[in-house]
Amino acid sequence: MSHLKVLRGNFVKILNYPTKNYTKTKLNRNVSLTTSRCLATQTAPVVECKYLTSPWGEIEVGKETLTDFVFRDIELWEDKPSVTCGASGRGYDYSMMKLMIERCANGLAGALKLKHGERIGLILPNLPEFVVLIHGAMKAGLVVTFANPLYTAEEVRRQFVDCNVKCIATIEMFMPVALEVCKSLKDYKGTIWVGSDVEHDNGYGMTESSPVTLMTPYVYPYNKVGSVGQLIPSTQGKIISLTTGEMLGPHKSGELLLRGPQVSPTELESVIMEQPEVADVAVVGVPHALAGEVPRAFVVLKPKQKLTEKQVYDIVASKLTRYKHLDGGVPDAPRCGFSNAVVQIMRMHAVPYESHDVLANEDIRQGIKDYSNWPTIPQVFINGEFVGGCDIMLQMHQSGELVEELKKVGIKSALLTAEETKKEEVK
Repeated sequence: MSHLKVLRGNFVKILNYPTKNYTKTKLNRNVSLTTSRCLATQTAPVVECKYLTSPWGEIEVGKETLTDFVFRDIELWEDKPSVTCGASGRGYDYSMMKLMIERCANGLAGALKLKHGERIGLILPNLPEFVVLIHGAMKAGLVVTFANPLYTAEEVRRQFVDCNVKCIATIEMFMPVALEVCKSLKDYKGTIWVGSDVEHDNGYGMTESSPVTLMTPYVYPYNKVGSVGQLIPSTQGKIISLTTGEMLGPHKSGELLLRGPQVSPTELESVIMEQPEVADVAVVGVPHALAGEVPRAFVVLKPKQKLTEKQVYDIVASKLTRYKHLDGGVPDAPRCGFSNAVVQIMRMHAVPYESHDVLANEDIRQGIKDYSNWPTIPQVFINGEFVGGCDIMLQMHQSGELVEELKKVGIKSALLTAEETKKEEVK
């Protein structure tokens, strides 16, 4: 608790109390305004004919810092809202936000003696002070990493140890996690207790999308109320049919695909790969009636090693938060990339299937080729009848033919069910 004593005293004073020589100066400037069509009604530029792109174009990275860019020329709107909590209405104008950021940066570098390039970890919900800490840390030359507040102490510890975090900022609710994690951090310098009520803002984002994909413009037409907003810069998106994979036009229901500066999470794989019995693993999402999608792990064991599905499930459950548990199961993983592609297709349609490892026995491998008169592996049989290999399955999936083929043997594709449900919702 010695860390908290310092930070609840000196550090909080630095953040919350303006210095005596701080004065607010109102600048008189002539501002030239040019009226133009609202971005929310502009047609998005198209880079590729199969994708929508952001109306704000591509990001051009300059030499100024993000904080300098955001707060450039704020004297023109220093009394305007900078950040506002969507639930409580609590927030700060640009003038106060800039002041708090500067004091945060001074506190991090002064009271905590954090050096340029060192890491600070945030365990925070969405609240206005989140912005203060992020920009304050960057202004002090620090690198910011933030963990989902729902993470267990083990998950946060794994991330913060990997990032070599020197300081943690959190609220009282998550202080037990922070105090547990900091025990494992080398050369740890202090814990910041953010002293405010917990509030929640509205918004959409994912860790994988770094972290935003769509946003609603500050000014937008009334007929756009309720929409998901527009693609952010350097991001592309399209909506495809769940049955045919074709790109859909306006007012059509389907699956949203996004492409941009994203990161691919490998946390589940990392946890499983720590087990000495495991040679390789791949984790993918599978359809789920209630959750929408749950993780499934395909585990390849080392020779002569044993590890049951329950053991793998329990290992993950003991270290990761609930929504990361392997509720999609732990079947054996295909060792062939083409076989894995076929398995992915089967999984998208939620088709139950049986698999046989023909690579383990050369006689079986050659025998199946002779039986089907087909030269490659994998081979797919439906109701005992040979259908084809990876290329044919992919073509059938994209054309919608696979849905019809499954119907013939009494199997209804999950993609067809999902599309019918969306059509009913539209009605």
